[in-house]
This record gives sequence, C-alpha cells and structure tokens, in this order.
Amino acid sequence: DMVCVERSGYSAVQGCTGEGGSRDMYDKDVCAPAQVPSPTPPSPTPDYLNSLIFNSNGCSGNSPCTNCEGPCSTSNDCEADLVCFQRSASESVPGCVTRGSGDVSGTNYCHEELTNGMPTYIPGDLTKRENGLVLSTGLSARIIAQTGSRVSYTNGGRSASSFHGDPDAGAVFEDTSVTNTGGWIYVSNSEKSVGGVGAITFNSNGDVINYEMILENTSQNCGGGKTYWGTWVTCEENGSSG
Repeated sequence: DMVCVERSGYSAVQGCTGEGGSRDMYDKDVCAPAQVPSPTPPSPTPDYLNSLIFNSNGCSGNSPCTNCEGPCSTSNDCEADLVCFQRSASESVPGCVTRGSGDVSGTNYCHEELTNGMPTYIPGDLTKRENGLVLSTGLSARIIAQTGSRVSYTNGGRSASSFHGDPDAGAVFEDTSVTNTGGWIYVSNSEKSVGGVGAITFNSNGDVINYEMILENTSQNCGGGKTYWGTWVTCEENGSSG
C-alpha cells in the first residue's frame, strides 16, 4: 500500500532515501510505502515469582504498579494495599526477589506492606559470605567439625577422637536423654576404608557438647536412612560398583 506524504522543504520521508539530492524537488509531496505501526512492547515479566520488575513507563496514580514493580516515588504510585519501598542502592525489597534483571540500583519498588515487621530471613537473597559459603540474608554459618581434628565443645573441652573422614549420608535425631532436654544428635556415615558412623550431640542452644563414633569396624559407609522408629540404618559399599 502507498500513501501520499506531505513534505516541508527537503524533509525526509520514512521508507525513502535521497532527500535533498539531484532528483528531489523542494517542498514536493511524494508517494511512499505505508508504515506499519511498531508493535506495542510486551509488559515486563519477572525472572522468578516475585522478582523485581522495572517498568520503563514508570508508575503513577493513573497507572499504578503491581507488587514488586517500579519505579515508584510514593505509595500513591502503587496499587491499593501496596506501599513504595524507598531505596538508595540495592537494598532488599520485602517480599520480593532482588538481584534479577529488573533490579535497578537506587530504584524504588511497590510491595505488600508488612504486618509483622521487616523479615530477618530472605531465602535466595544471597548477600553474605561466611566460612566459604554464600548465604541468604538472615543466615549464618559456623564450622562445627573438621575431618582429622578433635571436635571442640562449648565448655572448652574436646572430643577424645578426631572427627571421621569422608562424611556421607546423615540425619538428625531428637536427644531423648533426661540430661539433654531439647537437644539433638546429628549422625553421619564415614565413607573410608576404616569407616563407621559418628554422632555430634547438641544442647537446646545449639552448642556442641559431645562427639563419638557410634559404629565401628565397618568399611565404606555410604548410603543410609532414618527409620520411622528413630534409628539409623547404615550401608557399606562393596567394591567400585557399590
């Protein structure tokens, strides 16, 4: 399809070339191919559920942003029951997943208003490095035991034996002894030629109070499982095929 394009002087015509050249006539209208309007860009989509979304059109009272969408200036730019979270850099937005493609540093985003205060743990919001691990906001890590070293206790003592090598399958059990109410025991296999099963006991505060081998004289203890009646089944590998 062709359309007549009205011109002023040597103004350019979309779909044509040579304006102002030897074959162009000053101030003359020309026929040109009809231009198909550019398609409306798709609405921005999040990387993951509740990921931050940056809307290039912005947020306003007439076009409020949805949950985890920005940029907003005030809560009036957000949908009903949402508030605008003010940021100076890349702070975590409550209830939203940060660090995605829609997270623009210093941009404010709409989010659901918190009723119980700011969250202390944000799964997947990897903001902390500790003891060689990358952790989500609100988590911490500590080294409890290392292969070949005696296990340190909170009271200053240490285990009689060193922590076992190649820890493998494991599980946590409630400590039912009357002297350690609220405590628990972590057991794990040792996949060494001289294997077995070791157990670390914690009190109700998470302090290490004991370590010992609870099974010895076995080899290559790999897989295992916790039974419904509160015992641990350990399995020995037999050769390279398992």
